[in-house]
Amino acid sequence: MIYLRPSSAYLRTSFPSTSLQDDPNLAWDNMLLKQGIRNLPFSSQLRDIVGQAGERDRVLTADLDKQFWQNINRVRVSGAGRTNQALVKDDVGNWYVKQYFGNTEKIVKSAKHLVLYSLGTKVPIDLSHELTKAALTKDDSKKSDAEKEAELPPLQQVFLKHRAAYHRHTVELSGRLVELHGKDGEKSLHHQVRTAWERDGELKKDTDLKQAITSALGEEVAQWDKTLEPLKKTSDQDRGHAITKDLQALAKLEKLLSAWIRRSRNEEPAKSRAAKAAEEVHKVVADVLIPLLEDHKQALDRYEQAVLFIGDAANPKDPKEKQGK
Repeated sequence: MIYLRPSSAYLRTSFPSTSLQDDPNLAWDNMLLKQGIRNLPFSSQLRDIVGQAGERDRVLTADLDKQFWQNINRVRVSGAGRTNQALVKDDVGNWYVKQYFGNTEKIVKSAKHLVLYSLGTKVPIDLSHELTKAALTKDDSKKSDAEKEAELPPLQQVFLKHRAAYHRHTVELSGRLVELHGKDGEKSLHHQVRTAWERDGELKKDTDLKQAITSALGEEVAQWDKTLEPLKKTSDQDRGHAITKDLQALAKLEKLLSAWIRRSRNEEPAKSRAAKAAEEVHKVVADVLIPLLEDHKQALDRYEQAVLFIGDAANPKDPKEKQGK
């Protein structure tokens, strides 16, 4: 005689009744959807009400499992955010969780900033920024500027980016203006005007006129240099205003110097030579001033557009209010 025992006595997932067999999952299965359904309140109770056959199968399977010692167990792990699990199988064949790590810090921060941003549209204050400032601790003070900036709300990061670009522009433009001041250096306005006068052969021969206009040039440059110290010592916030004043003073220099040179001689041929000298002043100053004005205007326009865009994004208007207006 041959002693026969059912396969269920050896294999946990082998049962004579096919209804008790585990689903092989041959079709595509959405595991995320299953996990989401499990997180719903009373999902297990609703599942038992809808599918009573499933509850009966689980009861039968549990009763059969209790009759025999099982070699292989089941382990299920799940997590949210940045997760890391270490599963180990022992010599017998049982699986167990050796180590588990889950970090939801970024998810919580993202949700927090989203909620505060939504509330900020109703309240005239940047709640996310204020909460970030209030949450600073001694450990946060050790972080680099890049790490601190990465933790700020997205709109504030965009604003800081455009503000830094405008700051770089004002620093570069103020450096170019400083080089134009004074009488020393090849890039100074005084040197460029005198070089232009030296190229005029007739003006070079008229020593009296040349000496007079050179003296007038020095006086006007000295008046213009009064805006140099405020330009050097101004803060980052006031540098744009100091640049505007310096450019206005440069335009005034050209206007006053050209007018004085034209009035300095009333008789020919000295009058014609004086007119040429005034034209050279206008040409040199225009070649310097116009590019500076264009660059400054473009930087201001970009900064202004960025501020308006960020303001509209932070405080969007209600479509109903627009229709009412």
